[in-house]
Amino acid sequence: MRGGDLIAEYLVRENVPYVFGLCGHGIVGLMDALGQRADRIKMIGVHHEQVAGYMADAYYRVAHRPAATFTSCGPGSVNLTIALACAMMDSSAFVAITGNVPTPQFNRGPFQETYRHHQADFPSVIRPYVKRTFQVPRPEMLPLALRQAFKTAATGRPGPVNVDVPLDVFAEDAPAAAVPDPREWWHEIDRRPAPSPEIARRALELLASAERPVMLVGNGTVLAEAAPEVRRLAELLGIPVANTPQGAGVMPADHRLALGVVGRNGTYPANQATRQADVLLVLGARFDDRVSSGWIPGYTFTIPPTRLIHVDIDSEEIGRNYPVHLGVVADVKSFVTALLALAEAGNARGRHEKWLSEVAAWQSDWAQFNERRYRPDAVPLQPEHVIRTLRRAARRHRPRRRRCPPQLDGAAVAGLPAADALAVVGLRRDGLRRRRCARGQARRAGTPGRCRVRRRWLSHDVERRRHGRGVRHPGDVGRLEQLWLRVHPRSAEGRVRQGDDDDVQPRGDRRAVLTGLRDARARLRGRGHPGDGAERAR
Repeated sequence: MRGGDLIAEYLVRENVPYVFGLCGHGIVGLMDALGQRADRIKMIGVHHEQVAGYMADAYYRVAHRPAATFTSCGPGSVNLTIALACAMMDSSAFVAITGNVPTPQFNRGPFQETYRHHQADFPSVIRPYVKRTFQVPRPEMLPLALRQAFKTAATGRPGPVNVDVPLDVFAEDAPAAAVPDPREWWHEIDRRPAPSPEIARRALELLASAERPVMLVGNGTVLAEAAPEVRRLAELLGIPVANTPQGAGVMPADHRLALGVVGRNGTYPANQATRQADVLLVLGARFDDRVSSGWIPGYTFTIPPTRLIHVDIDSEEIGRNYPVHLGVVADVKSFVTALLALAEAGNARGRHEKWLSEVAAWQSDWAQFNERRYRPDAVPLQPEHVIRTLRRAARRHRPRRRRCPPQLDGAAVAGLPAADALAVVGLRRDGLRRRRCARGQARRAGTPGRCRVRRRWLSHDVERRRHGRGVRHPGDVGRLEQLWLRVHPRSAEGRVRQGDDDDVQPRGDRRAVLTGLRDARARLRGRGHPGDGAERAR
């Protein structure tokens, strides 16, 4: 069996569904082997190696099992570096298989060799951004390197791993090398270390006896798939829960115990609670500068006197930036499950009514503050108000039968240039914008329009003018014809266009633009804009 076949066969045994990469002369031996197994593993080509790394990274964040990438030697693999760094910083795992120059040409300076300090020295380029790099100069060494690479990537704190393979190793035969079975080597390893009973008991006692306890959940909670257990523990003990940006979603945003994101870009109730807490339970989070607001005492955390219980699968993160009252090297799900068992066995319940009432007051203040900020008549129009309005419309007018839930067209709101404003977009059931059908046959028939033309976001003024026609909600969203508003302050031909009228007003100065927006908003109110009644009720 050739080296390329051995790698491809091992990926199949690892149940790797996708291999992302870009063709190059240094990797064609692996691509040939993957192509022969196209029925068992899918090879996905990209236009840039960095994209391959991001795709493998995203796959792990969703599936929580590593995929693989393939890149050629020299600049091809160097392009992968930023994606590796992103995965390393975010504890996301994939195996990067990189091609290198042939072993007989090591240290001769062939095409694309990194040789100034050490022959075939690409592994040194990415060393800070991978958990481990394996260079394999002989095909007989591939079985050991491959099984160790996947084990290293997926166990402990996840992270990317590199397997660097010279060009000739892909093509050479290794008759004595057997493809290892990963189930025999590492799949049956318990990767969820649990706390000792004594540590679990001490942690529960600290939380139960605290007057102002707070939980902080991070990416480690998401990777451990511990969200149900964390919610159950928080509800059982009555503890409010804040989250880091990567811990979003562990607690539903509308949950009464959810505080939101903590840190310098966080919410008011989250920072208020964490800096006033007397016991802080941190689950799978690290105290970087954004989460801890630059480690300024009293801004987000006050440790000490706050007693910190820090739980992380990586011992290096415990005690890095704050002293710990109790440090626990454990999997978050195993730790929370142990606490739940003790709490339910001892009939422990939260007695923090006074603390929770303070937290509820902060949550109310924060909600009122945002309501004042995201007014419907704010200029410029706040994207939060647009999302809220469209969400209310989608929630209020759910179709009886749909293939997928109504979604907002993110391309219509996210990433808009500051100089452009898109007030309202039409919604499809699949979240895409729909153009009104030509000649209006569907409207005359009394059925919702079902135009087959899908709109896409266009960035140029000419294309926008060409496609800027009136749009309409589907019938199950009330058949409310909306206005397509556009402002182009940077363009000499800027216009404020009002949906179904043919009049186009010259841009003029800023006051004229704002006047046009106000007039358009008044027309929306007259036509029964779905968010108008709610805004007036406030």
